[in-house]
Amino acid sequence: MRKKLLFGLIISLTFVVWAVVNHAQQPAVASQVSLVQLISNPSQYDNHRVIVAGFLTLEFENSALYLHADDAAHFITKNALWVTARSGIKGRSDEINHHYVQIVGLFKASDHGHLGGYSGMIGEVERIDLTPEHKW
Repeated sequence: MRKKLLFGLIISLTFVVWAVVNHAQQPAVASQVSLVQLISNPSQYDNHRVIVAGFLTLEFENSALYLHADDAAHFITKNALWVTARSGIKGRSDEINHHYVQIVGLFKASDHGHLGGYSGMIGEVERIDLTPEHKW
């Protein structure tokens, strides 16, 4: 009886360890959120992978995702998130700079970018895609 109990316990523990290790190796799934949600409730999304759209600027001391192109033109950084992108993505700056884009990355509520002027930060950027323009 004890051997069966011990065997069952070992099998159960093996399954639990396998499940924990397997879950830890899976990439985090990104949630689609609006820039307004990230700015207004930063703690809710802190350290979460997100998909978010906005107007992108990739400039010296102003790499940011703005709510709107007018916010970027008037440097309203509280309506923006600082963006840190990998060099491979920055190589596309001519294509994506000053355009509306969708970014997949890790949101950090406590990082406020250059001089602490932004409402958060998107880092570990996986991809940046242009958003299609609607033809009315």
